[in-house]
Amino acid sequence: MTAAIEVLLEVENPMEEDLHKPMELNLQDAFSLAMQMHRQGNYDGAEMLYRKLLKAVPDDPDVLHFFGVLLHQRGDSNAAVDLIEKSILLD
Repeated sequence: MTAAIEVLLEVENPMEEDLHKPMELNLQDAFSLAMQMHRQGNYDGAEMLYRKLLKAVPDDPDVLHFFGVLLHQRGDSNAAVDLIEKSILLD
């Protein structure tokens, strides 16, 4: 992800008691949060962020790769392979 992209994403705040309070994140922060949620086993939250990121930067190899890993962990290996192959071609 290049630092020049200044797109802001609104996401539900996973660190607050009020999960419906939106927060704005730049792309790098959103990706870091997605990876943190992924590592902690919050697959629903991570998937939501990966999908939002892919809407903003559809050809980001890191987002494609880690979203592919998540889909594999959830049992959707066909979609996972497609995303990971695309990430390799773009990297």
